[in-house]
Amino acid sequence: MDLGVGSVYAVASALGIALNVLAVCSIISHRKLKKTNQFSPLYILYLQPLITDIIFGLIYLCYLAPSIIIQAHLIGSPAGPYLAVAIDAIESYGWFSNSLSQVSLAVNRFVVIVVRRSDLFTRGLSVVVSLLQHVLAIVLAAAVQFLLPCCRIEFAYASYGYDEVVLPGVANYAEYVNLPVKVVCSAVPFLIYCSIAVFVHTMNRQLQSPERRRRRRKELKFAAQFAGISLGYIFASFSFTFLKHSFPEDSRWLKTITVVLALLNSMSNAIFYLLNEANETSSSILPILLRKKQPNKVHVYTSAVSPDWQLAVSMLRMKAKLMSGRARAAATDATH
Repeated sequence: MDLGVGSVYAVASALGIALNVLAVCSIISHRKLKKTNQFSPLYILYLQPLITDIIFGLIYLCYLAPSIIIQAHLIGSPAGPYLAVAIDAIESYGWFSNSLSQVSLAVNRFVVIVVRRSDLFTRGLSVVVSLLQHVLAIVLAAAVQFLLPCCRIEFAYASYGYDEVVLPGVANYAEYVNLPVKVVCSAVPFLIYCSIAVFVHTMNRQLQSPERRRRRRKELKFAAQFAGISLGYIFASFSFTFLKHSFPEDSRWLKTITVVLALLNSMSNAIFYLLNEANETSSSILPILLRKKQPNKVHVYTSAVSPDWQLAVSMLRMKAKLMSGRARAAATDATH
């Protein structure tokens, strides 16, 4: 049983790492972060959850899944327990960072689509928002895992999932941080995407130029993509709280559901991105492939350009002959 659960976690985390790395490489290789790309501020924000999801997957693949299989800390005492605490803190930071990303991406879509001020979300502002997002995530994770008296969250290999380290007679102060973050980072994107849907329904009745319609379709595709990610986040985020209060704490299989949902949520950013970009990639590659299969059209294209070169070469030759004739005439005059 331990081997089966650990293997499932390892395979799911490896798949998530591969998808997120592929998405990051795609963003970088297609130069979506360059200043010339009008959507670069959005991609700067979108890169943050992809990076934290890679870290999340690496922790599961390299540490947590093996710990479940061997039913012990991967590294023994005295360093093992301290490493486990550090890993729990890093996971908490990743969760807070991804939660805040839901808000920043939704606000970006609202400003661009509804307010129609894409100039407000510049590259510089996106970088500042991303940095503040990471700093705030570190502060929240440190508060929950170290500063508050109770109750930090740890990954327990024996129960296949997450447990709260409860102290007898001490209130769960961490819940005063975790629950508001869950509610805010779920409700704000939900309300924003609902307002975008209403706005789009109203704007579709108005006539727009082809260029504006094309850009708006691109913006709406991003909004739909992030709305799907937000729904996945809401489902995965509240599953831990729901299962904790609805079922016995010693039910290992129910905790497994929470972990599986968390792993699936770590893939959602990459999956939605790759699906969105797949349509654009195929639509851009298909004409090139078709052009290669039609050599006549390529020949027509090159032959349409070659007369210009031929004319230029002919003019140079005529000029050279004229200069040569003048030189011979001058030489003849000098002889006489």
